[in-house]
Amino acid sequence: MARSLTLELPVSVPENMPHLATVKLWLHLLQAICTILTVAVVAPIMAIEIRYYGGSQAGPNFTAFVSAFTIAIPLCMVYFPWIYARKNKFKKLGKFFLKPRTNLIFDSFDACLWCAAGIAMTVHANNPTHCNFDSDLQNTFGDSYVSAWTNQCNCAKAAAGFAWATCILWVATLICSLIILWNEKQLVRQNLKEHEDNKQTSLEMTEEYTVPATPMQDEEMASTQPQIYNQGQPSENTTHAPMLQDTRYHEYVQSPPPMPAASQGVHYQEHAQPPSQNPIPTPAYAHYHQPQQQQPQHQQPQQQQQQHYHASPNQHVQPMVYQNVQSPDSMRYEVSPEPALSFAPMVMPDPSHYTRQGNF
Repeated sequence: MARSLTLELPVSVPENMPHLATVKLWLHLLQAICTILTVAVVAPIMAIEIRYYGGSQAGPNFTAFVSAFTIAIPLCMVYFPWIYARKNKFKKLGKFFLKPRTNLIFDSFDACLWCAAGIAMTVHANNPTHCNFDSDLQNTFGDSYVSAWTNQCNCAKAAAGFAWATCILWVATLICSLIILWNEKQLVRQNLKEHEDNKQTSLEMTEEYTVPATPMQDEEMASTQPQIYNQGQPSENTTHAPMLQDTRYHEYVQSPPPMPAASQGVHYQEHAQPPSQNPIPTPAYAHYHQPQQQQPQHQQPQQQQQQHYHASPNQHVQPMVYQNVQSPDSMRYEVSPEPALSFAPMVMPDPSHYTRQGNF
């Protein structure tokens, strides 16, 4: 059984056109064949015109140029993709000629060239002067001129036909390239859409399997996290708890106003009296409020700075003075004055008196 001649290429084609790439490949082969035939037909025309007129016309010259310019393109578009798909050779050229954009550019450009060549050859073949005999040349060359000029007219008509056939083949391959490019774009859009759908589905599944936290769980987390974090650290509020508790009962907490220089030794002297007139002895805590010796102003900042550096951390804390707390001086009780020193002292009994009372 004969083997079917198919050339499969790695090209994305529609599902209803599975052999589109093979058809396009065969069309390129036909283009090469038609181009060769066009060259074979145009060459005698140019030779006869050069022999009898000294030069060829514009139509055949342009058709020959288009044929020479485009004859290698269909061969490259067939050979390099095929050798890349079968033998894995010429990878860069194979991938280049397999691209739909590359095929679209070459097909459209060659179709335009061959359309212009077909028009030029049609005009040249339908011109009466290119088929009628010249009497002077006929008398000069005889029958050879008549037969050669007749062949030139027929070849011009054939060249016009091959030019149009080649143009149609290029248009056909252009349509195939457009279909392949459109199908590739559709596949790209479909793949992008599927990718977006899969991404959206995965996000929805993630949201479904993610259990939202209830308000009770939020409260538990809010209440447990600070305890766990501060479990190994001492509480800062324990040291100052009594102080904070006392400040609740006072509206204002501020430092005492500055005292005048005359009363630096005693904070509160509302009930103080001169020593000569006060019969009550000086209390034991009075020495805590004795005035300190004044120091020069240039030494006070330095001494305060040294005390600040050498003091313990607890000494840096400024003492809080409560306005409503009374001084011990203001809380003195009125007592009767002691007897005057001029009174006679009390006579002590004789110790022997107690001894005699004990002997019964």
